[in-house]
Amino acid sequence: MNLNTFEKLPLEDRLQLVWDTGNQLGIRFGRKHNVCLYHLPDFFAEIWFDPEEKNVTMVRAFTSTLCLEPYLSHININQLTEQYD
Repeated sequence: MNLNTFEKLPLEDRLQLVWDTGNQLGIRFGRKHNVCLYHLPDFFAEIWFDPEEKNVTMVRAFTSTLCLEPYLSHININQLTEQYD
């Protein structure tokens, strides 16, 4: 599945697809959200979870490795991009 097709899916379908086919790479904790990073064959995805409300508020997908910057302290970007190129 490509990024454009993924983005057209409803939130629940995007979430299920990420859980079913994605590989979790990392997590970051914020004030209001915990964000889990996943890699799928053609793109990366983030699942935004609100621990206070106990629900997923967003599933965001992207292809740019620039969007991986918040995770740099937890993963090796160079090794990751070489692995999936």
